[in-house]
Amino acid sequence: MPKKTAQTLTRVYELVVTFTARDQRLFWHVEEKDRVRLLKVFDDRTEHRLYELGGSEGLECLVNTAHIRRINVLDYVGGIEFEAETELTEKESLKKLQERETSDEPVIVRLWLRGEKEPVVHQEIEYAEWCLARTCLIEREKFIQLDDEDGEEVLYGTDHINAIEMIDPFYLEENQVEKLLGRYDQAEGADDTAPTESPAPAAPPS
Repeated sequence: MPKKTAQTLTRVYELVVTFTARDQRLFWHVEEKDRVRLLKVFDDRTEHRLYELGGSEGLECLVNTAHIRRINVLDYVGGIEFEAETELTEKESLKKLQERETSDEPVIVRLWLRGEKEPVVHQEIEYAEWCLARTCLIEREKFIQLDDEDGEEVLYGTDHINAIEMIDPFYLEENQVEKLLGRYDQAEGADDTAPTESPAPAAPPS
């Protein structure tokens, strides 16, 4: 009889990020390991930067630590533990990356810019274009370039980015994408602790 593999359990946390000079807050969900990593970042006396929050497959978010006024770290489901995402082997990760790179499916990028009330949404960004922009952000370049829906180049000064989200329909169901795009329409006027729609974590083991 095959040996049963032990399940790794984790908690899910909701981050409610408040930026300086912006009323609208950003909501994001992370597992325990990403919560610990986040807290360690703010313990360090390093320079401000665009920091990757972590998250589920098909979702990425970087926040500008220099623009953050407050982050509420909320126990999303009252301490219930869920099965953590399985860590892929190097071979599995490479195969998944190759599958993604050969797909024509575009990604959606949502930018939160300092001084602008509403986020800017790019609906049709090539995956390679996003990867280049993310690398520029991590390496602290002064500008990133994204093409708009008319194919025209738009340059964004990275010092003015509060946050940038990437939603990848390659990994997500259509209804999940719709909920994520409508998240802030639904969240307007909501309570700080109100949960927002996002891909649900795996069901807890019985």
